[in-house]
Amino acid sequence: MQFTFLVTTYVAAFQVVVCQQYWRSPFYRSIVDSYSECAQYLNISVPTVNRYIMSGFPAEPSTKQLVYCILIDLQAWNRTSSEIIGPLITAALTKVQYDEKANVHIQSCLNESLASIAQNDVLDRAHRSFLCYYQYYGYTIEGPHRLRYSNDDLKKFMKEAFLIQNVPLRSLQQYCIGNIMEQPDIADIALTYVLRAGFYSRERGYDLEFLYTQFDVPEMLSDEVKQCQMTVRRHHCEEPRRLMQTFMQCVSSYISWFPLVQAVAAELVAEAGYSCICESVSNLPSKSNNIVPYAYPTGPEFIISKPIIVGPYRRPTTTTGYLPVLPSTENPLPPTFPTFPST
Repeated sequence: MQFTFLVTTYVAAFQVVVCQQYWRSPFYRSIVDSYSECAQYLNISVPTVNRYIMSGFPAEPSTKQLVYCILIDLQAWNRTSSEIIGPLITAALTKVQYDEKANVHIQSCLNESLASIAQNDVLDRAHRSFLCYYQYYGYTIEGPHRLRYSNDDLKKFMKEAFLIQNVPLRSLQQYCIGNIMEQPDIADIALTYVLRAGFYSRERGYDLEFLYTQFDVPEMLSDEVKQCQMTVRRHHCEEPRRLMQTFMQCVSSYISWFPLVQAVAAELVAEAGYSCICESVSNLPSKSNNIVPYAYPTGPEFIISKPIIVGPYRRPTTTTGYLPVLPSTENPLPPTFPTFPST
């Protein structure tokens, strides 16, 4: 009786915490929630879903629909190429056992499995792709993980960084034409941007795992880049110099913010009623007070539209050992938040 009470309390608390977190940020998602909610969307019963899990997701029509829905919900499916997005599915799972050549084996499986499947057969391609990863990443991470930002999200973060730093219109024109590193306020803008987007924290530096997830750059997980960041942080202690040195020495060879800086600066200059042509610079005001401010929404949406993430998200290390089995109930639809096996 006491054990049942504790499990019920845990599940109830888990539901409250997760619901609250999802309401605050649309940039986090758990495969457990995708798995449960997709079963509801597709009207798949609890016993049927449990059978899929226990039998390793067999090639049945409703199984393929379920897997495709999960990949869409996790933003792990590229609709243009009809291919799975590796960093986003592996962020939701962890390896069954260590295998340093797992990625090579997975890619070989994908090449072989998808070669004979038409690109417009998305359900079959999604299912076969998922199985290639499921062989090596069969453990479910219970906690939410980051999703990728859209291009509009990244532009919004950069735009807010410019506005928070109150960048003069003269400087905006310089950024607009590509003179970026020459501007004295670039370091402050960069620090505001990466803190706001959660790419960086003052305590730990760049969240290299998140950079890999966002930009699909495997080098971010290499020992070379990790060691580079540790070395730079030991030699530079003051921000934003520490950030800029880490970026220039460790990250800039693989990821660049410059096109984004230039594009956002051009938008801000246009909103102020000017162009990027430098010949009008003598007539510009010294401050950006005439730039149209970003209109934040009011009400509950405010928190969602303006997240402030000051540090990297650390992925939970506890796993269930396999995809959790939904509890059998008289209700043909699974609950929004499935319970977990006691073993």
